Amino acid sequence: MTEPKRDRLETCQADVLVIVVEYGRLDLTRQLLRSLDAAWPVVVVRTGPEAEPARGYEYPCETIDLPDNPGYAEAVNEGLRLGLARGFQFFFICNNDILLKPGTIGALRETLVRHPEVGAVSPVITFYPAVDRVWFAGGSLWGDMLVTRHPGYTGKVKTYPSLVTTEFLSGCALMVRRAVLEEVGLIPEGYFLYMEDVEWSLRMRRAGWKLAVLGQPLVHHVGSASSGGVDGRLLNPLSARLMARNAWIVRRRMGLGLAFFVGQLFVRLPYYVLLSLAYRRPDVALAYLRGLWEGIRC
Repeated sequence: MTEPKRDRLETCQADVLVIVVEYGRLDLTRQLLRSLDAAWPVVVVRTGPEAEPARGYEYPCETIDLPDNPGYAEAVNEGLRLGLARGFQFFFICNNDILLKPGTIGALRETLVRHPEVGAVSPVITFYPAVDRVWFAGGSLWGDMLVTRHPGYTGKVKTYPSLVTTEFLSGCALMVRRAVLEEVGLIPEGYFLYMEDVEWSLRMRRAGWKLAVLGQPLVHHVGSASSGGVDGRLLNPLSARLMARNAWIVRRRMGLGLAFFVGQLFVRLPYYVLLSLAYRRPDVALAYLRGLWEGIRC
């Protein structure tokens, strides 16, 4: 890939920093960077034990190396601290296993500029290569029950309203404004993977910020490359354990009451255990139960 032309560099908005979290899979990071429509300022936070030279990305970007892999939030926050220190106003946060349609970052930035009440925004995210299928078009929590759902998940992409408020955003791909970081703080740490975006979303909403989904399918999710997702809605053992455990961390930090226990013990637990058994994956069910026990004890 050739270096971006200077006129492309001059047309992008220099107040946006792109933060890419990478755990291995240099090929995915290259693919993502090639999908950028301009020479956006980019920092790649590399959490794997083996890091390639920065020139291997074939794109002008900075790198931060965290070889001990402290977790997703910890990795993103390294990029956010760098961007805050340099005066960036908007931050596009993403995994390295996505692809962007042209205009994605500009459209998200424009949304935040036009809607000062919105603290963070995500586009509709589709699967890849099945780009006609929805991966994320907004998230629901069922209130304090903390039953995380992606309405429309795996369904056909449809015509959406231009902007829709949502209860939480996925850390897979979102843009957040500087004012939110200064008021609410960085992404909550201590989860390793999963649910840190839910706590962050709850904190933004409690501070009075709205969360929104831009009704355009602009991001394609190659699919759970960092955690090795299993099949369809089924989690793998690591994901099952962390999803079960981390909900209880959210409960403790956010002070959730009785509804939380109902949601976790009478909705999420039966759903994930029965789904695992239906797929003949008792190891996933056991991992979920182990994570549930760890969460109750933490």
